[in-house]
Amino acid sequence: MITNTQKPTSAGRARLSRVRSVSQVLLTFQSDDPKKTFGEIRMEALQWLANRAGSLLPKHAWAGESFDMLEVGAQPVSALALQDPFYWCFRINDADKDVARRSWTIEAGILLDESHVLFGCRLQCVALGESPEFVATVPGVVAQVVNHHAAYLDGRRVSSKAWYVDSDNEVEELVELLLSPDRSRPVIVVSLGDKDGRDGPGVIDADDLARLTVGAAHVITLTGDASYALTDRLGKAFSVFHQAVRTYCPKLDLNEDAPTDHPIALPGSIEGWTEGGATAFKRFLVERALGDTVSGVDIYRELPSFADIHAQVLKQKRSKASERGASEKELLTLAYEEIDTLNHELEEKKGLYDSLLKAADEDHKQIKAERDQARADIRSLQARLLYLEAALHATGKQEDAPILDSFEGLEDWCNNFLSGRVHVMPRAFRIATKSAFEKPELAYQALLILRDYFVPMKREGGMEKKKAYEQALAALGLEDTQSFTGARAGEQGDEYRVLYNGQPRCLDRHIKGSSSREERFGFRLYFFWDDDSQQAVVGSFPTHLTTRAT
Repeated sequence: MITNTQKPTSAGRARLSRVRSVSQVLLTFQSDDPKKTFGEIRMEALQWLANRAGSLLPKHAWAGESFDMLEVGAQPVSALALQDPFYWCFRINDADKDVARRSWTIEAGILLDESHVLFGCRLQCVALGESPEFVATVPGVVAQVVNHHAAYLDGRRVSSKAWYVDSDNEVEELVELLLSPDRSRPVIVVSLGDKDGRDGPGVIDADDLARLTVGAAHVITLTGDASYALTDRLGKAFSVFHQAVRTYCPKLDLNEDAPTDHPIALPGSIEGWTEGGATAFKRFLVERALGDTVSGVDIYRELPSFADIHAQVLKQKRSKASERGASEKELLTLAYEEIDTLNHELEEKKGLYDSLLKAADEDHKQIKAERDQARADIRSLQARLLYLEAALHATGKQEDAPILDSFEGLEDWCNNFLSGRVHVMPRAFRIATKSAFEKPELAYQALLILRDYFVPMKREGGMEKKKAYEQALAALGLEDTQSFTGARAGEQGDEYRVLYNGQPRCLDRHIKGSSSREERFGFRLYFFWDDDSQQAVVGSFPTHLTTRAT
């Protein structure tokens, strides 16, 4: 049983067990003979069950029939079979060997579709008392099935070893996976090349990481040469190299996402990771990948759960009994059994959802605290930066930003000379580097005016700062006006909107130069002011965004 069913006492409501989803995976198996593949995967699962059950499986189990093993001395194991749909599933409960009143429930199901086979597996932890922290895992039956059959995740063949990416063609395949809008699982890339381009061992063992996250993540080993090719395709901000490890979350959008949305860890940080260095970092990646599989995702939307199948089996049993003219007493007994099963399923789901709500509330509180602390840290660092910049300026040692004559190297230039005051979004980099604008120098000068005049005006205020900003623009033949916003802002879709820190923001200002509609000559720089980070955020330049006139 999943819940404690004792009646409420004067001390309060009956204490329900805490049910925690640990991991869940859903894989597709392609085959020329899906029915044969279905039988083979079921046999793999039965062999795995036979090693875990503690006693021999009944003979009819090996024929794919339903069975129950509830005898003393064995692990509770049940399997159910349906013909319509063609479905087989099992559930096994393992008592925790070290923690009293804690157990592990593993459910797996196999569904035969017209052209393929679906296989899903879920691991849950059920605790009736205290439940110390544990290491999240994927049940071994998943690796056993994946190692013997062609399993696909997000349309990509997976195995319990990392995908070794070395050639340009493989980089193209990797980019296709990264940018796929249908990708549901993270891609974790372990780069091998050092700062001299030589391949050495990864900071973490990618094959071991792939084994621990099989079905939950795509794990890639990237050679030094391949990392250069990946940088050419994604840009430096979104690439991974010099033995770093990067996690690309689903829905990667090079135009809208911030590089920090897809976290990267450098080798020094990995080796100095709290409580265990590289080993602890690998454990962190596993916990995060498996945690994501149970956060807002339910594989049983596509694959029925054991409880759902149990209810269908009982319903079919009662229907067949009615067709053969069973007595009212027998039909009533079957109806009660069906009701008991549905009530049990309801209690089980309530216990799970109560635990999920509690975990979500705890996560929300932690994220809020971390966000507030990060904001305080940013303000402190900004104050320190302003002090250091003023000190450098007073001594005449502040480095002057060079004005470049092309957009090659734009990203590095922005990182070196604008950080902390002007944030240029990835979308803006991509638009600039592909533009035919003939005066890149004007774009660099406009960015510096934002840094040196607009940002101080917003941070410090005053008519003097405002006047200095306007004069600096006018000296270059530029002006700052409201952009294409207001009632007509939605006419051009999302062109005037960007996603910044997870929130949609409008590019409500733009610096105007020539109004020529020819891309070589017309100049526009679109941006907005962000109060939280106290920065100007640039979303597009140097060309016009679409208006009614264009």
